[in-house]
Amino acid sequence: MTNYFIIKYTHNKDYINATIDQQCDDISLGEGLKDICLYLKNNHSQIFTEIQLSENREFTISWEQDITSSNYLLMPGHDIIHRLKELKNIIENSQNFEQKYKKFDFITDNMNINIDDIIVCLSDKGKKEAISKYSEELSFLMTKVVPKLIPLNQIKIEVSGMSFIMVKNILSEIYEQIPGERKNKFHYQIDFDELVFR
Repeated sequence: MTNYFIIKYTHNKDYINATIDQQCDDISLGEGLKDICLYLKNNHSQIFTEIQLSENREFTISWEQDITSSNYLLMPGHDIIHRLKELKNIIENSQNFEQKYKKFDFITDNMNINIDDIIVCLSDKGKKEAISKYSEELSFLMTKVVPKLIPLNQIKIEVSGMSFIMVKNILSEIYEQIPGERKNKFHYQIDFDELVFR
């Protein structure tokens, strides 16, 4: 069975409605909300291009669990390459990345060169050889770094008549309405206003 949820928000002149169609457990809901937080943080400039504000505002956000996302060893090699390229892009555009992960030996001034080496090995010699040669580095990147910087599952966002700030505010309100006993099952506390989690 596929684990998924869909958040829908509609606001027109006479009607405001927000719903979560949840077809997953609360732990997965928390993971999905964390993914949405990361997705908005990483992609807002692509999502909110030339948004026309209007009285009729709506968005639909769907999240679907990728069964290989929690175990990179199950992922095809090309998916690992895609994740590493995403990670490299985020590192290049983040000032505080080095400070946050400096305590790990693998993080050096040549972090992107190290990631490039892994990508080349995956491309040229295949997943088995790359995992054998870069076992420790891949494990660290895919289990410790990637989940904190890149959404692990499938997300689709459709927005009409709303700005980036409006969507963040509504998501923050929806998050606040989730009962505490359900939020206690989440692995992270999420702040949609600042797009951070801890």
